[in-house]
Amino acid sequence: WIEIFSAMYAWCIVMLIFIIFPRGLNVFLSWLNAQLNGLDFLTIVAAVIGAGLLCFLLPPVPGIPVYVFTGIILTSNSPVGFVGGCAISVLVSFVMKLLASAMQQKIIGELLGHSLTIRSMVGVNKPMIRAIEAVLKQPGLTLGKVAILCGGPDWPTSVLAGVLKCSLFEMELGTLPLIFFIAPCTLTGSFYLKSTESAVWKRASSMILAGSAAIIMIMQLLAARAIQQKLDEEPWEVTQPLPQNLHLDWLQYKAERLHASAALMRWSQLPRYIKFVAILGAIIEVAVAQGFYWRGSRCFGEFRVTDDISSLQLWTDGSEGLILTYGACGLAAAATGILCLIVFTQYVKRKEAPKVAAFLLELEAEEEEWKAKRLAEAQASAEVQQPVEEARRASILDVSLSVSAGDAANAAANAVSRLSRSLTTGASVTAASAIPAWT
Repeated sequence: WIEIFSAMYAWCIVMLIFIIFPRGLNVFLSWLNAQLNGLDFLTIVAAVIGAGLLCFLLPPVPGIPVYVFTGIILTSNSPVGFVGGCAISVLVSFVMKLLASAMQQKIIGELLGHSLTIRSMVGVNKPMIRAIEAVLKQPGLTLGKVAILCGGPDWPTSVLAGVLKCSLFEMELGTLPLIFFIAPCTLTGSFYLKSTESAVWKRASSMILAGSAAIIMIMQLLAARAIQQKLDEEPWEVTQPLPQNLHLDWLQYKAERLHASAALMRWSQLPRYIKFVAILGAIIEVAVAQGFYWRGSRCFGEFRVTDDISSLQLWTDGSEGLILTYGACGLAAAATGILCLIVFTQYVKRKEAPKVAAFLLELEAEEEEWKAKRLAEAQASAEVQQPVEEARRASILDVSLSVSAGDAANAAANAVSRLSRSLTTGASVTAASAIPAWT
């Protein structure tokens, strides 16, 4: 129960961040729009790229508002007209995404990947992440790689590629098809500028944004299929112990032993007032998160990227402004829930600390022997499974070649048959027209 309540708190806090943060992002982009007013076009382009990269480096920032903002700003200030502004906006958004992906992978992901703790938290040695790694490290533009890179969330996907030490060139190559998502999102902002002229522009903007969402959903389904296919078809590749994961396997083993030991507190050992605090805080966080998600319009006012920053009102009388009465009450309640979480977790940690330290000290005596045994298992598994895997791949190749040979024989027979019928009926047929392209 302690783990369940901890997970409830974590998911609710993440949910609140992803609900509240985009609203603050709209305010920031609207303010930036006002600051860029009157500047020359190249300065505006540089400022938009800089602001976009800054936004992409923050985990909760979604890409759609950044693309829409780019379309609005660059198209409205374009010195080459509306069509030229649309083209420049799409190009800048695409370049910005590629640069952001490279920065997330090389600056954040690879630096985090040097930490054994981070790699353990990510689960680099677990089958799911190893399946994703196997798909991402396939050369070229494979469907699975493209689906993961284009359908996955921006920050986590690129950072994971860095943690897994994937090739930057291959990751950028797999990201190229994302242009079919970036272009509609950017044009949504560009078309918004024409919405006052005709309802057609507004409808077109809504349609292409819905199409972009559909593209991402399809990509996510294809990514899930590619990962599951890797788990099903090549289980040995994603489950066999690897020498380079020896330390990660040891950390996982320690965590499993600690979880099964008596060193960790159980729910029944907690005093009643701590249980009450934990339950009360969890109920509050769940209620606030669900309320903000399902009734966000009654908690927060609407402020779009295109709105004038001077018209922003954070709070008036609770009926207008960015934060409404229910929103203010929800934020106060969420803060109370977080306070309950702090009380709950600090009590548990303080009580567990001596027992956990003693148990981990006992496990240190097993470390060298366990790692030696694990390394031997990895080497033995590689020696036994490698020939089996090579035989499996060879059998697949043989089947493919036999099928290809069978198809070729059937095609040849059909060509001869057509040629014979043509000669019998007196038709003028050349051998070149009768024999198919497989030759």
